[in-house]
Order: sequence, then C-alpha cells, then structure tokens
Amino acid sequence: MEFTLLCNLGGPRNASISLRLRLLHVWPAKSPGDIRIYNYCTLWTDETGTLIHGVSPTSMAVGIRRNLSIGKIYVIKSFALSNPPNQYRPCSFDLALGLSPSTSFQACGLPAESFPVDAYEFVSFSQLSMRAGNHRFLTDVVGRLHSISGISHKITNNGPAIKQTVIIEDERLTRLKL
Repeated sequence: MEFTLLCNLGGPRNASISLRLRLLHVWPAKSPGDIRIYNYCTLWTDETGTLIHGVSPTSMAVGIRRNLSIGKIYVIKSFALSNPPNQYRPCSFDLALGLSPSTSFQACGLPAESFPVDAYEFVSFSQLSMRAGNHRFLTDVVGRLHSISGISHKITNNGPAIKQTVIIEDERLTRLKL
C-alpha cells in the first residue's frame, strides 16, 4: 500500500490517498470560559516529523477516545484537507486534516520507533514575540522564568477575564513579555 508523506499533500481537497501517521495528542477545543466543546482536535506526525492538526466534529469524541491511542501509528483514509483554522494553530503546517465519521483509522503494525515520539517547532524569541497575543499559534516556550506579575481582573466583551504578565528570558538574556 502506498502512503503519502505530509510534505507531498498539495493543497486543500478531499483526499483519496492514505496517510500513515502517529497520534501525538488529543484534546477538546473550546473557547476560554465556555464549557461547550466545539470540535475535537488531534495532533499527528508522519515518519519525517512533519506535524498536522486534525479537526473532527464533537460527535466523534467518544470514538476517538475509545478507539485511538496516543503514541500508536495509524493508516488514515477518507479525510479532507483544508486550510488550518483561523482561531489557533498547534503547528505551522499549511493544511489541516478534516476528520469525519467516514474517516477510517486502522492500527499499523510498524514499530513505534520508526516515527518521532515528540514533535517540536523551535522559534526564536523574535518569532515568538510575533506570536504572543495573536491567539493563532499555540506555542510551547523554552526559556528561563524572569518574573510573574500579580493577577488583575478586567471586564471584556466576553465577560470577566483574568490577566497576568509573565516575562521569560532566553540564553542571551533577551526578555519576552507574555
């Protein structure tokens, strides 16, 4: 069976190809302060370490939690490729994996060592400062904690909010306010 690497996917479309991916993370997507789950998200990697964000309707949540295991490798068929959501992006790949009830997930017998276990996209502090506060990229930060401000409360259009300032430093002592 032929598998397509993520870097060779092309543009948005309904895909009639097979992907072989490792499931790295699963989480429910909801707005801050809201208890409603809008969709179910997954983060996948192929054998080259390329990441892709998967988005599925909430109706698939039980099936995903029951039938998929983090760390396992799956052959995925019957999915759509789209532009990543505008709200946030857990990775910088230019496409998102649209999962639906007709999507097929079949466990693959490959040894787990043949795929990356973790995936990271390192960015410089200058790139990180462009991401801070834009709510588009979810970014893990590696740095030394410099300071944390006290908590302040404010009222926004979406209701009450809590604000706290965190300042981190990199190895050159460049500081970034988050």
